[in-house]
Amino acid sequence: MRWLTHLGGARVTIGIGLLLVAAGEQLLGLAALFALTTSHLGVQVLKRAVARARRATRLDGSCTDRSPDPYSFPSGHAAAASAVGGTIALAHPLLAPVSCPWRR
Repeated sequence: MRWLTHLGGARVTIGIGLLLVAAGEQLLGLAALFALTTSHLGVQVLKRAVARARRATRLDGSCTDRSPDPYSFPSGHAAAASAVGGTIALAHPLLAPVSCPWRR
């Protein structure tokens, strides 16, 4: 299920915003891109304030030293996915179960 984290990555979240703009939902697409930008800025501020270092090794002992960001909290992927999904859910509440599949 490693692919799941990539749904909050830049390619997917920016792509969704741009697709919305291209599909004629300019206001919603721009709102999603704005929410994505502001969530990213907030995540970066919190990451520097908390400064929780990433784990240096995986469970199998291999190194995970390729991350461009040395801090692990908060999750940028989760914040990005929530920003875009939440924006879509606010504009189209019937899409909320698809755009915001949060668990309890």
